[in-house]
Amino acid sequence: MDIQVITVELDDELTDVLLKIGEATSAHVWLKIPGSSLLLTSSVNLKLMLKKAHGKQAVLTLITRDSVGRRLAEKVSLSSFATEEEAKDSIDSVTGVTATPIILQKRLSSNKSEKEDVKALPKGILAKLQYLFTGKKKAEEDTIVEEITADSLYTLSLKKPSRKAFLAVFFSSIFVLIIIVFFALPDATIVIRPKMSVVSAVTNVTLGDGKTSIADRYVHRVPIEVTYTKEMTYGASGENVQGVQARGRVRVYNNSSEDRSIVGNSRLQNEEGLVFLTTRFVTISSKSSAEVEVVARERDINGKFIGERGNVSGAKFFFPALNTSSQRLIYAESTTQMSGGSTDRKSIIRSEDLALANESIVKELENLAPEEVQAALKKELGATAGSFAIFAPQDSRFISRDLISATLPENIVGKEQEGFKVIGTMKARAWYYNVDEMADVLEEYMIQHRLTYKEELLSMDRSSYELQNIFPPSQNEVKITAQMQGVITFSKENTLDKVVEEIVSRVVGVDKNAAASYIQNLPEVDTVDIHLFPWWQKTLPAIKGNIKVDVEVRSK
Repeated sequence: MDIQVITVELDDELTDVLLKIGEATSAHVWLKIPGSSLLLTSSVNLKLMLKKAHGKQAVLTLITRDSVGRRLAEKVSLSSFATEEEAKDSIDSVTGVTATPIILQKRLSSNKSEKEDVKALPKGILAKLQYLFTGKKKAEEDTIVEEITADSLYTLSLKKPSRKAFLAVFFSSIFVLIIIVFFALPDATIVIRPKMSVVSAVTNVTLGDGKTSIADRYVHRVPIEVTYTKEMTYGASGENVQGVQARGRVRVYNNSSEDRSIVGNSRLQNEEGLVFLTTRFVTISSKSSAEVEVVARERDINGKFIGERGNVSGAKFFFPALNTSSQRLIYAESTTQMSGGSTDRKSIIRSEDLALANESIVKELENLAPEEVQAALKKELGATAGSFAIFAPQDSRFISRDLISATLPENIVGKEQEGFKVIGTMKARAWYYNVDEMADVLEEYMIQHRLTYKEELLSMDRSSYELQNIFPPSQNEVKITAQMQGVITFSKENTLDKVVEEIVSRVVGVDKNAAASYIQNLPEVDTVDIHLFPWWQKTLPAIKGNIKVDVEVRSK
């Protein structure tokens, strides 16, 4: 007889045993379980094992010295023995038949019998009957009757299965399985997110012509040179202005207590600074007024040509030659709009314009140096240019600017024109370096000098990279202080694994809210979520194996 013996370890769980039964290849499986195993404390466990074996058309026998486990096995109709030898001794030579539903009849007399359940049979005979479920010989008749022993009162009768009975048993089994899953096998999933913090790595780094060394905090720099030309247009500051001055009439008011005389070319001024001159002598009686013709002067009080600006209307004028009190008594207002004023302005190039343009083109070329060097870097490196940076382009110590030429037009001083063009050429030289290498230096420094054995680096924020100090260059090298921020969390091996073990030990059978409160207060935990199955469970499972803890690490 082919028997497969499965040995169960003390720490094996129910799922492990069911998997081993499912992988068995023999029709007769002996399950050896240690006496102190938790698997023998529940009849539900034994029912699931027996159901797994029957699903494979296999006969299951329990081998254990645990008296409690054997009593539970007897209750679920699972044959059990203390040792393998005892099991072998109890098995007689039995002819195998095809598996069918069993009806046992106890023969009480020659004309009287009654049905009896399998559990009523003695253990030895029950063990023999279990082996009749599998065999090599198929029954040719509808009913097979075999005597267990010559003098036995027990007769075995095998009949065709009932379809209704089969369906009833099938659906009952499904219902029982659902009840077991939802009530007897609850599970919990705990999702914890460890605390994270942002830490800055600040260290000195050397840039030079040598090979990059992350350990030595040394980064290679590469020279880059570019020659560029700029054309600029400058306007003329001189001007030649000509035109016709506006004319009109104003009414002069004399509110003083005596007559006043206004001589020709007397000045009248409005709030905009425009100046007009009277054209004739006039005497204005006390408390009266008189009209006077006026003409705009060539330039206003600021020296600007008046011309067409003199065509004003409704303007009020005062006599600037009078004192303040007299100005309130004697004043004028225009009665009609001034007219006839016009302006003809032409720009003139001055020598000062050329000198200013020469100075301006040099400054403009110098200011363009960082931009031109960046463009040259992008052109030289193409798609990889984003990983490199020009070193300190605004610092004149690290980007040289040499003026090659500044070409100004000749013989234009005094000419009437709006402006002129200047062309300048400059050469700029700088250094660039690999930003990723600089970040690698800072990351290595973070790992070696900023982390404890309980922590690990989650990520480096390369967008936070910056230079804090730049020391004067020396011997083709320059030292800088670089900084970059990193996100750190607790180490999995040294911290989180131990935290997970502690959590599982402390929350077994604990109320969900109490378990969440305990976990949330752990210094290593940021947030916690607990998911129970089935959903109506209020407490966590009493079996450690049914509690799963997931550590979810999210970068900031």
